[in-house]
Formats: sequence, structure tokens, C-alpha cells
Amino acid sequence: MNDEKSANPEEILKLLYHTSSPSYFRLLPKKALQPSLLKAIEEIDDLNILFHFIPLLFVKNQQVSEIARQKISELLECFPLSRLSGLDEKIRKLYYSNYFKVAEKYWFDLSPHLLDELSCDSMKNLAAIKILCCHPNGFIRSNAIKSLVNLSLIDALPFLILRANDWVDEIRKFCSATLFNLIDNNKASLLIENLPLIKQLKNKGRYDQIKLIQKIESALITDCQAVLFETLESRETIVSRYAFSILENSKKLIEKLLSETINNKDIIIKFSAFNLAKNELNSEQFFVYLVKLCNDKFMPIRKKVLYEMIELYPKQAIGFLEKGLLDRSYSIRSLCRFYLKQRGIHAFTSYYINALNNQEITATLLVGLSESGNKTDFELIRSFMGTKNPSLQAAIIVAAFKMKPDDWENIIKNLLENPSPLILKTFVNCMTVFPESYSLTELIELVYRRKVPLYVHYFLKIISCLSYDRWIVLNFILDELILIEGDETKLLFEKYLVQWINHNSPNKNFVHLSVEESVITSDKLSKIIAMNPTHLIYQNLKANIKNFLSP
Repeated sequence: MNDEKSANPEEILKLLYHTSSPSYFRLLPKKALQPSLLKAIEEIDDLNILFHFIPLLFVKNQQVSEIARQKISELLECFPLSRLSGLDEKIRKLYYSNYFKVAEKYWFDLSPHLLDELSCDSMKNLAAIKILCCHPNGFIRSNAIKSLVNLSLIDALPFLILRANDWVDEIRKFCSATLFNLIDNNKASLLIENLPLIKQLKNKGRYDQIKLIQKIESALITDCQAVLFETLESRETIVSRYAFSILENSKKLIEKLLSETINNKDIIIKFSAFNLAKNELNSEQFFVYLVKLCNDKFMPIRKKVLYEMIELYPKQAIGFLEKGLLDRSYSIRSLCRFYLKQRGIHAFTSYYINALNNQEITATLLVGLSESGNKTDFELIRSFMGTKNPSLQAAIIVAAFKMKPDDWENIIKNLLENPSPLILKTFVNCMTVFPESYSLTELIELVYRRKVPLYVHYFLKIISCLSYDRWIVLNFILDELILIEGDETKLLFEKYLVQWINHNSPNKNFVHLSVEESVITSDKLSKIIAMNPTHLIYQNLKANIKNFLSP
């Protein structure tokens, strides 16, 4: 390796293995570990590289061994606890191929007395002892976990929880007994940081872990209640959801738990809380809870509220159904209209018209009117054509597509002259619902702007969703690739071509091009390939369409 500064991790590892390799490799030339190489090693932050450093912990070359110890210590500090179980399994099944085959000697052939040597300077060798807790040899795992407990109980806890599921009875019983003892000595608070591992242990479902899990959860509710409530907001969903499942087992905490999760960001926790409220609260309390959730940010929660209102509180439900006519979700607006019709209420257009006169104008109000009104009712929406509010402009586009006033095409054209991303996105959504509204030629004239990547992006989204003639689309794109200059626009077209190729399987029965069309298409593609000789996408396209061209 000539330039250690630019070395990739694999090259660095090869050099380290070469430096510490057994005697029959010593005839090969070796380099001393240069400062530039040490700096490159220091910059490695890929957690997946950790596995290749493990055997280097146990080589005789002290410099290499020390480098491995430092790097593994650093990577273990960054390793998420939720992934530690996967790390354990992968370490126990380590397999080295190619150059790293020599690593097996350093890992699988460890001396049973190695831990005695490591214990002489135990704090320095902490990372090595942790790794040995995951060794495939049960004797080594057993001694390692016992050494780690004696060395540092806090550092040992994640590995105690892991090994509590070990298939070796002696190891499993030792770890379980140690954890039981920890709880009996009122130290359950030490376990709170290891919730991901406790949850994973619970999921294993081994029969002799049930009592351990029950005792841990009971102790956490007693000793760590405040921390569990804080954990409900954790970004790690495995942690927040498990904290909820622990807290819901305490009847005394249910009201507080429901209050704390009313605005939780995790929809799974929201659903769990909803079901808990339904099962545990009385009728009056549950109604109050539903009222708090009627404007929830999650549409499925708002829908569940309506269903429960309809079933349990039919008299009060009408007011909530009428309010739902202005919900931002089409699904909920449709649901509300359906159930209101069952109660003999059909004047939805009048409802929206009254709201236009008496409420603040919102996008959902205009869209709701378009869903229930007719062509003539669009005149009520037309008065908002001059608005600069993007959400209202987007709602007007939806209304124009749905209600089809006589000048609907001009309305949409005017709104697309200088659109925001929201308006373009809304136009794309409407085109998927009303695909016959525009021909490809009309669509190109309406929304395609060669020099504006935003327009190109949404134009390609439309033609990706609709069934325009594939060959006409391809020829248009080839024409544009010859003309465009911007790299961003070119990249958008190339991404679309990947989709086009994947869809244009030779196994599918597409119409073949005529001889004249084949020549034109081939000439365009050849010109693009000449302009971009290193771009494989165009070579792949040429190979793909070969079977569809006439000779």
C-alpha cells in the first residue's frame, strides 16, 4: 500500500494482518506502522469493521494488539444496545474468507487460560473481555462473563442479559442468578439503560426466563417509574414501546400513562394507549379521552375516535361527524358523509357553503365542497383564484379536476405558471386519479420546463404513474438528453431510465417499433452514448431495447 492516507479499511486490515501474521508469512516484505496509517485507523468509524479487528486483539504483535483494543473499545462505545444481540450472534458465527482466513487462528484457537492473562491488567483489557463473552467456546464465554462481573458490574449488565439466554445451562443460570441478586439488592435502576436487551430477552420466550423478566419489570415500575415515563419519548421505538408495556401493567399508573401519551409521536404507542383506555376507563372517562383525541395528528387515531363515537355515543357522534367533514383526510371526510347519510343528513354542499360564509377559509373546506358539490358550485371557489396561499391554490386545482367547470384547463394552466412544490405535487396526485385529463403532448406543454429541475422531477413522476405510449416517452427523453446541459436534470432523466429499463422486461409483450422508428430511436441513443461513453445506463438501455427494434 503506497499511500496510507487514502487507504480504505480493507487495505488497512490487510496490512495489520500481514504485520502480525504467523511465521510462515515472515518472508514477505512488511512495513512498519507509519503515523499516517495510525491516523487512517483512528478515522475508521464503520461499526461493521469491528468484526475484523477482533482476532487482532489476540495476536502476539503488541502494537497491533493495542491498536485493535483501542479501536474495538471505541466502536463498542458507539454500538447501540438494540443491536448488541445481533453483534453477539455474528461474533459467535464469525467466518473469515480470502486474505482474512489467517484470522481464524487468532480467534478460534484461543487458550482456555487466556482470561487469566487478561485479568492481570483487567481494565486495559476490558474490551477484549467483553468480546470474549460472545466467543463460540462455552468455557471461554463462561469465564469471560464471570471476569467481567468481577471487574465492572455496570459494564457486565448488557452481556449478563445477553448470556441469560445462553444455551449452556451453567452460563444461563449464573447470569440469571446475578440479575436476581442485583434486583434483591435494590439496584434495578442500573437496568434501565438496558431496556432494548431486556425486551429482546423477553421476546426469546425461553421458559426459565419468565420469572426473571417479571421480576425485572416489577422492580422497574417500583424503582424507576419516573425514568420509564421519560423513556416514552425515546427515539428508539423498541425502548419507548417496551416502557409503555411495562407501565400499563400497573393499574395505579393508567390515568397518568394515558395523559402522558396523548401527544406521543409513535403511532404504535398511541394505538396501545387507545386500546388501554377503551379497556380500563369507564364510559364517562373514555368519552373525555376521545374528545381529546378528535384532532389527533394521526389519521388512523382520528378514525378510531369516530368509530368509537358512532358505536358507544351515537347521540354525541353527529357533532363529531359534522366536524369531520372538514378533516384534512379524504378517508375521514368520506366516512363522515357515509354515516351522516345513514342518519338522514344529505345536505353536505349546504354545509360547506355555510362554512365558507362563517369560518376561516381552509384548503379542506374548498376540497370538501368539490367532493360534494357540482359544476355550478365551483363559482363559490372561483372567488379565491387570486390567493397567494399555496394550500388554497392546491385545493383549487383539486376542485378544478373534480368539478370540471367550463374553463377548468385555463384555471389549472394559470396556477401552474409559477407553482410551488405543493401545487406540482397536487397536480401529480390529480393526474393519477384523472389520467385521461391530458395527452402527453398537452402535459409536456403544461408542466415540462427543461431548465427547471423541479418541473422535470414532477413531470417524470406523472409519466412514471400513467400509461402513455412507452416508445413516444422514450424518444422524448432521448431528445431531451441530447439538448439538456444541467447535471441535475440529466440525473433525473437517468433515474427515470432505470425505471423504464426495469419495466421494459424482454418477457413482456410490447409492440415492436417499425423499421423507420427503430432507426430514429437507435440513432438518438447512439448519439447519447457517444456523448456519454462511460455511462453504463445508456449501454443497458441499448441492450434492453434491442429485442424490440425491427431489423
